[in-house]
Amino acid sequence: MVNHRSISSDNLSRSKGQNKSTHKSPIVVDNKPGKNCFPGFLPVISYQLIIKLSQESMIKVGRLGEFHFPAGWYIYTGSARRNVSARIKRHSSKVKKLRWHIDYLLASPYSEIVEIKKSLIPECELNQGTPGIVIIKGFGASDCKNKCKSHLKYLGTPWR
Repeated sequence: MVNHRSISSDNLSRSKGQNKSTHKSPIVVDNKPGKNCFPGFLPVISYQLIIKLSQESMIKVGRLGEFHFPAGWYIYTGSARRNVSARIKRHSSKVKKLRWHIDYLLASPYSEIVEIKKSLIPECELNQGTPGIVIIKGFGASDCKNKCKSHLKYLGTPWR
């Protein structure tokens, strides 16, 4: 039996014989049937964005403040109560009102979403099981009830 708790687009790319380096836009796992379901109609409830920041930057993150972001790789864990695909599409757009902490990082001309993973694992559980260094306490976790220090983690450079 296949475990559908999470799926990696790395596996999807390899299964289609694609080379990841040829992708210009983020890799997104297409969950059929239905935009927000895995096979067997299990609802997607969370996602992770793998982000590359090509140059170190000082970025103002809403009311959280201004922070130094080292160049390198980041992973952001998020969720959406209704439509995860719409949330991911919004994150992928450079033109949007800055609402969430992640919007401020993604608005940087040096940031790029290089991979998107959808998951059945609840947001905080997925985040707590993700490696990385917390460099900004409270980032993406202002409403977190599970004591996550941040939903953004720095993976270093080079990560891959």
